[in-house]
Amino acid sequence: GFIWIGSQDGVSRFDGESFKHFRPNPGDSLSISSLDAQYLAADNEGGIWVTITDQGLDYYDPKLEGFQKYRAEDGLPEGQRFTEVSVDDSGNVWAATDSSIYRLNEETNRFFREEGQRLGSIYRMKTRGNGELIYFHQASTGELFIGRRDAAGVYSYESVSRRLNPSGNHPYRMHLFSDPAGNEWLVNQSHVARKSAGDA
Repeated sequence: GFIWIGSQDGVSRFDGESFKHFRPNPGDSLSISSLDAQYLAADNEGGIWVTITDQGLDYYDPKLEGFQKYRAEDGLPEGQRFTEVSVDDSGNVWAATDSSIYRLNEETNRFFREEGQRLGSIYRMKTRGNGELIYFHQASTGELFIGRRDAAGVYSYESVSRRLNPSGNHPYRMHLFSDPAGNEWLVNQSHVARKSAGDA
């Protein structure tokens, strides 16, 4: 397999012996769109999804050995910062922006925004199987929430501002993960908080 690395100098792929660098080439429609490739996610077909910060997503198709572009005409919003991309265990592709989460419809090959979400910046999105996900959500008031989408597609939110004491902290410096027992851990530079699997 390969190791993929995204940075502000484009995307690089390591095969165990050497690196191959992917950078924009105006004369090549299959080249990556921008050097500013912040987040990567691998799918089940050997492809790589890449956030292009203020433009949308690029997708590295191993069959084409090049990048396809997903933009406003493919259902993604214009003029927003793309903050995360992820592929869950069921193969669903999720993209997070300054305001919402979008999911790829495999039948139409277009992204769409599901109903039931609050508006606000999305950070640190983690996917689970069957379309479940968990993410940091910052409302326009600055209050920080954990957002969830269950397997039925229902969104819910729990305030964690007190738990993480976010004064002076930025969501980019916050992390979340789930352990094998189903507990959710929230971490920033000064606090660690746990929400047990049985908590309401």
